[in-house]
Amino acid sequence: VDLAASGAVQSLSSEDGMTTLATRDPDNPDNGMMILSFSEEPVSLRRWVVVDNAGGQTTVTMDQLREADLSNSLFRPQDK
Repeated sequence: VDLAASGAVQSLSSEDGMTTLATRDPDNPDNGMMILSFSEEPVSLRRWVVVDNAGGQTTVTMDQLREADLSNSLFRPQDK
């Protein structure tokens, strides 16, 4: 979803330290939507919900996050 596209952002709300953004592809509105929830202090993606075209929902919540020092090599493709 291109959030900069006109019509992509369906709603924006803020409550109890969370900002929630509902998005939909304006070119394919029947494909479903995505709802993103961010904490405000510090700003961090905490949850997202994908709603499919039949109304089914998949929710991912990130809770009890810990910082970890990971090597950049973990994020590079490996030749097999």
